[in-house]
Amino acid sequence: MAGITVHMLTGDHPATASAIAKEVGIIPRNLTPEQEKALVKTAPEFDGMSDDEIDKLPQLPLVIARCAPQTKVRMIQALHRRKKYCAMTGDGGMLELFIFILYGAHCLPQSTTRRLSSRQI
Repeated sequence: MAGITVHMLTGDHPATASAIAKEVGIIPRNLTPEQEKALVKTAPEFDGMSDDEIDKLPQLPLVIARCAPQTKVRMIQALHRRKKYCAMTGDGGMLELFIFILYGAHCLPQSTTRRLSSRQI
């Protein structure tokens, strides 16, 4: 097992984001409502938390819906504080779907990531 965790930050509605995440295996299909609430958040829920509250979460949310650019920045900062490697991709179109691939001790510098067009995905 490679130890890779995928997080999805999207502008989609929470129900849509959750359904997509279940379909592609980011979150399990058989979650209890409490488990889903912990793994799927909206940007206002995530952004409404202090850094200390985020750092105290046993696990960062795997899905954040109704995401704004600042939410993506906060997720990267949270990953930095957890000493994770990460890469970010997105389609650059109206459905901005960002996936963070986490697998180690530090986030990759922004210069080592590149944005893929929807034709490349």
